[in-house]
Amino acid sequence: MPKHRGLTLKKFVHAIPWELFQRYFAALEWDTQPTGWVFINSDAMEEFLNRPENAQAKGVILEDFRRVNDICEQGMNLVVRAHQKFNLDFDSDRPRQELAMRLFLDHKDAFEFAWTRYLLYASSSRLSLHKIPSDRVVIGESELEAFRDEVRRWFADLAKGDVCSVRHFEDAGDTVILVSHGSYIRTIAYWEGDRIALNSFRPASEDILIYDPEDALLSIKASLDKDRRQYLRTFAKCIAHDESLVEEAMRERMFSLAPLQDETFDFGGDDCISRIELLKVRLKLHGPGDPVIEVKSGDVLQTFAQDLKGLSLASGELTFARFRFHLRPQGEKTAEVTFEIEPPSRTDLAQKHYEDAIQRYLVQQKVRLL
Repeated sequence: MPKHRGLTLKKFVHAIPWELFQRYFAALEWDTQPTGWVFINSDAMEEFLNRPENAQAKGVILEDFRRVNDICEQGMNLVVRAHQKFNLDFDSDRPRQELAMRLFLDHKDAFEFAWTRYLLYASSSRLSLHKIPSDRVVIGESELEAFRDEVRRWFADLAKGDVCSVRHFEDAGDTVILVSHGSYIRTIAYWEGDRIALNSFRPASEDILIYDPEDALLSIKASLDKDRRQYLRTFAKCIAHDESLVEEAMRERMFSLAPLQDETFDFGGDDCISRIELLKVRLKLHGPGDPVIEVKSGDVLQTFAQDLKGLSLASGELTFARFRFHLRPQGEKTAEVTFEIEPPSRTDLAQKHYEDAIQRYLVQQKVRLL
């Protein structure tokens, strides 16, 4: 899940017409319905949500509000894109919060499309990349149903619940699959009058798979290594119809940090990239016990040269690197993009602005291999 941008109820309530809140709460189909004053006054909304009898519903409601708030604050271009993709009228005179809320209420598929794309770059989970031959991949209803059943069994066996939703979208030739599933039960304590009550709930998690047939590339974004591996197995088994593809896909190297060690990587950049900084590395040293060191600074190269004499990036196996790219695209403001690479296949450079320019440079410098 992404880290939420701060939700300010005062701003949120002010931006959204009362009739949208009325429709939202009516759709919850629960006995404790708020009055009209709650829909137009943020203090009344907060007081209503904080009532003890609403403790269980409050988390669900605020999560919905945060989603709408996040996507309109940080991914408004995706709201616009969803309107275009689903042929919906777009009124640029309406507040962005209202536009996102209307999408959430009236066009669930369009909102889920925008939210899935938002998750791809906003989630803190890393992305793993794997080659899957496009001539083996068939993405039809039966394949997706088999994929859903397999994933649901996987999470049920882990005691994470047996509810699992799999939705897919076509976007610019790619197939995007959103998997919503449960996590382990959590219990929270809260005040109910003058006594402490307990409430148990199962948090929801969302993972994303994207298949690009042109590059025969499967990208998986999930928070846990074991989930990423399971998604790869399930995709190979149910959609590529060949589970034997997994081992080769896991072995294949998508990234290499060797150019940093043999000093062939050019930190000077090119016409679009003004310079590159190395902010953090993890180095598995040669020696008894397989020692590992992490070095983090504003300039790792300088730190090795001045403060860690006797050690260099070539002193062991470089297993992780964090970069900061400084960009100066023609006709645009200068920008910075920070991302990580962990060979053989992981990165968090996913759908970030200027990604194409950075990926081209990584390929040129032989850090991105495929």
